Amino acid sequence: MRPTHYLKKSLKTGDVKRIPFAADDFQEMGVPASLMAGMPELEAFQLVNKRNTNQRQQRFVYILEPA
Repeated sequence: MRPTHYLKKSLKTGDVKRIPFAADDFQEMGVPASLMAGMPELEAFQLVNKRNTNQRQQRFVYILEPA
């Protein structure tokens, strides 16, 4: 099953937001956009890892929701 969203947790407050993959996310990872089918698992992990490492100051943690 392909993930259709990821979670964004604020380190300051602990708030968690569920963020669906957008067309821009698919384009950034170089895969065809299929919002209903979800992001291929490898690309979803790569995108989340990229979001975690590209922060100047660590304010959020991006994760995939466990299946």
